Amino acid sequence: MGNSDTPSTDIIVAGQICLDVLLMFDSETTDLASLVLPGKVKFVDNASISTGGAVANTGLALHQLGISTGLISKIGSDPFGQSILNILEQKGKGLSEKMIIVEHEITACSIVLNAPAIDRSFLYIPGANQTFCADDVRDEHLKDSKIFHLGYPPELRLIFSNQGAEFIRLMKRVKDLGITTSLDMAFPDPDSEAGSVDWYEWLSRGLPYVDLFLPSFDELCFMFEPERYRQMKDNKKSHINLELLSDLGDKALAMGAAMVAIKLGEQGIYFQTTKQLSRLEAMGAGKPSNLNEWLDLSFQAPCYKVDVVGTTGAGDCAVAGILAGLCKDLSPPEVVTMAAAIGAFSVEQADACSGVPHWDKVVKRVTAGWATLE
Repeated sequence: MGNSDTPSTDIIVAGQICLDVLLMFDSETTDLASLVLPGKVKFVDNASISTGGAVANTGLALHQLGISTGLISKIGSDPFGQSILNILEQKGKGLSEKMIIVEHEITACSIVLNAPAIDRSFLYIPGANQTFCADDVRDEHLKDSKIFHLGYPPELRLIFSNQGAEFIRLMKRVKDLGITTSLDMAFPDPDSEAGSVDWYEWLSRGLPYVDLFLPSFDELCFMFEPERYRQMKDNKKSHINLELLSDLGDKALAMGAAMVAIKLGEQGIYFQTTKQLSRLEAMGAGKPSNLNEWLDLSFQAPCYKVDVVGTTGAGDCAVAGILAGLCKDLSPPEVVTMAAAIGAFSVEQADACSGVPHWDKVVKRVTAGWATLE
């Protein structure tokens, strides 16, 4: 879809998308294992569908903040794909026009089993995400854009395969067009094909083409120091400290990224930038106007106090805040503060994006003295 007359957008969000089918069980005694018993009929208390994945979560959050946003992802010409298109168009006219519809491919779908006091379970069909490639991002869709954001390479087989050759081809082309590049990761299932990738090597090859690297702590620690991650995973909160975060940030910056923001869940966001002015100067159209203000920084911003309803997509919404803040040319503390605030708005609703308001409402709540978790 799309054509050469498509209007330019400030931020392009590309990569993984899926349709989420949420099955909700109210009883605290629900045994989700009983769902697979042969011949067993299990009643579901409620159900809903929504879009999921980086493209929908980050992209729709940006749109709701008031940022001109384009979405590029791959879906099939099936009812699931049509549902995604319908949802996107309901959120904003024209949001689906850059989506790629492929005949005879299946749209990615995630069936989420959700019950009180039990960890959620997922049944996932990766579908058309598996064939997403560099050629799916067309130059006319990038015209006059400031920032290109790619989400969830571990969910995109062609992007993570062959030591990231397709990823490098894509990001190098975007950089050559003078556009700032951004990357968000996803935690790879250790038992999957993505889990067998040497992510340290993959990132060492790919991060020279990434200006903004925006992983979660779990993702970054697993990819950079898998043994350390295994040792701490049952009690991560007690292990996260500025020394460890600085070490992880140093590694990402040494590999070539200009800035790294590590999402820490309820512990906020850790932000670190390069010591090299020349690297900031090479960031492209979305770079800050005052580069010296962004040079050689490291700090942690706390979360805001909220009544948490659901954490789905909170990290993706925080990413939207960073991208929007850069687009608005805010200072580094303002960018990260707004990212934490937008992530907090997200968790006040059960789904990823419906809690995210227009940018002005975020500013108003922050400046009114919104309390943080210290």
